[in-house]
Amino acid sequence: MNYPMQRIAALFALLALGALPGCASMSGDECKLADWHTVGFEDGSRGASASAIGRHREACAEHGVAPDLQAYQSGRAEGLREFCRPATGFRLGSGGSSYAGVCPDELETDFLPAYQDGRHLYQLQSQVKAVDAQIRSKNSEMEALKQTLSEDQELVILGDKSKEERILLLKEIWDLAKRQGQLEEEILALEKDRVLRIQELENYRTEVANLY
Repeated sequence: MNYPMQRIAALFALLALGALPGCASMSGDECKLADWHTVGFEDGSRGASASAIGRHREACAEHGVAPDLQAYQSGRAEGLREFCRPATGFRLGSGGSSYAGVCPDELETDFLPAYQDGRHLYQLQSQVKAVDAQIRSKNSEMEALKQTLSEDQELVILGDKSKEERILLLKEIWDLAKRQGQLEEEILALEKDRVLRIQELENYRTEVANLY
């Protein structure tokens, strides 16, 4: 059976957005008018598990309709052949989505390595984002520290403080200056780490660029 390329492209687009299989129900009209082969194909094309038919059966039972199991399973098998392609596996993995092991053994042989390649790309990207988040956090801490340090220094110089209060302020200034030095070292180390992780990411992107 032939299916419009637009439908298949739309299904792949859902995968790229991290759509999860098997979360839609059917209305009464959909149950009564369903082409169960097509329903199975659409479920298979988006990687729905075999349990998806159970959700359709439950939804349609309320409307007195029973799915055509044979037609559904035939359509789902065809749909899985669209889903279980290496390119789809790579997109699924690189988008951070999980794989529920729905592909038949003969298709999973090529699908799974591609999915794992995509997962590795996703992990490398996540590592860069994590380092970026740490750098932003350290820089925010640095800005707040500098502001407090400046205020404390002004109080020591211009403020009407007792000797004891000045001693406490000087102690705080010392601690802040020490922390500032630590932060500078931490940020520098993170920036060096970021360069290495970006290089690793770009190298891997180049490595898989022509595979999928």
